[in-house]
Amino acid sequence: RRRPPRSTLFPSTRLCRSAIWAIGLEVERALRTSVSEIDQAFANAVSALDRDLPGAFGELTRTLLKHLCSLPLDGPRRAPSIAPMEIEVDAPLPAWAPPSRIVGGFYLVRTVGTGAVGSVFVARRVEERQDPSAPLFALKVPDYSAAAARTLSEDEFLRLFREEAGALLALPEHPNIARFVTFDAGAGPKPILVMELVEGPSLERMLEMGDLSLGRARELLLGVGAGLGAMHQVGVAHLDVKPSNIIVCNANAITGVGQPPKPVLVDFGLAGRHLRPGCGTANYGAPEIWGAREASNAIPADVYAFGCLIFEAYTGKTLFDGNGEAAMITQHTTHDGDPEAVRALLGRPETQDLGALIAHCLRRNPRDRITIRQACQFLGNLTLEIENRHWPVRIAS
Repeated sequence: RRRPPRSTLFPSTRLCRSAIWAIGLEVERALRTSVSEIDQAFANAVSALDRDLPGAFGELTRTLLKHLCSLPLDGPRRAPSIAPMEIEVDAPLPAWAPPSRIVGGFYLVRTVGTGAVGSVFVARRVEERQDPSAPLFALKVPDYSAAAARTLSEDEFLRLFREEAGALLALPEHPNIARFVTFDAGAGPKPILVMELVEGPSLERMLEMGDLSLGRARELLLGVGAGLGAMHQVGVAHLDVKPSNIIVCNANAITGVGQPPKPVLVDFGLAGRHLRPGCGTANYGAPEIWGAREASNAIPADVYAFGCLIFEAYTGKTLFDGNGEAAMITQHTTHDGDPEAVRALLGRPETQDLGALIAHCLRRNPRDRITIRQACQFLGNLTLEIENRHWPVRIAS
C-alpha cells in the first residue's frame, strides 16, 4: 500500500483518497492494538465519496465500503500487513513477459509495481523456483513508456538504466543498503537489475502508524545516515532519500521483540555521481535540484533530504508540503536553513539543538551544509529536554 501523493492531486481528489487511505491505517492499528476508530474512518470515507465521486461510481464504492465495514475485524488472516506479503504466483504480469515467466535466469514470482520508468518484480533464481524456502529478489526491468518518451530518447532512457546499475556496482556491502545482486544488459526480452528483496514496513508507514519513540527515531536515522555515509565515501549519492525509500527490517522490535529494527535504503533509480533532471521528490528536494543553485557535487542534496527526514522522524510531519509542486519548490528555494517550522524548533530551548542540526543540513548553498558523517555525530549526541520525552516532538507551544 502506497500513500496517496502529497502534492499532485486536486484538493477534492486528495481528500477522497486520503479518507480511504485512513481506513487502511485504522485497520492495521486495530490488528496491532485492538484500539482504533475504524467506524469513524469509514464514515469519513463515505462522506468524501459523496462529495467527489459521481453517480454510479460513488454508489458502487459506498456499497463496497459498507460491506467491508460489516466484516469481522478478527476473522481468519495469515498475518498483519507489515509481515512479508504472500506470494501470488498467478498475479498478472506485463504483456511483454514470456509465458515461462523466466527473464535473464530469474523466475518472476509476482509483480510488485509498475511505474513510468519500469516494473519491479519478486523473483527467484530459475533453478530454485520450485523451492519455497529459496531466497527472493527484487528484479527491476526498464519500460520505455510514453511518459518517459516525453523527455528522453529510448537510447538515453536505457543509458540512465545502465548508469543506475553502474552506481550500484560501486556501492560497498553495508547492512543499511539493499544489496546489489546482478545487472544483465543482455537479458531477454529486456535488461534486468536485481537487488536484495528487503521486507518490512517503510519508515513512511511507521510514521503514519505512530510506531516510533524519540529514541527509536534517532536509532533509525543513525542507520539511514550510516548507509548514506557508505555511499558518499565512494562518491555516489542516493538522490531520492525519503521515508518511503527506507524499509525497516525487524520492525516488531519496536515493541521489544526480536532483533533491533534495521533501516535499509532501497530504490536506487536516481542514484549516481551527478545531479540530473528528475532527481529527488518535491517534499525533500534540495534547491540545486530545482536549478536554484549551481552544484558540481550531488552528495549535498542527500544531506538536505536527510535534514527533511530528521524533522519528519522527530515531529511526525513533513517539513515542506504544499498545494502543487511549484509551491513546494518555492519553499525550498526561499530559505537558508531556517524555514518557519525549523525556526519554531530553534526558538525553544528544549528543541534548539534539534533545530540547529536540521538547519545545518538545509543551508541553501550546498557547500555550506554539513556532511552526513557530521550530521550523524550531531544526532548521536542529541538530547531533548524532559518536556519532549514522548514522540512526536511538539513544534509550537
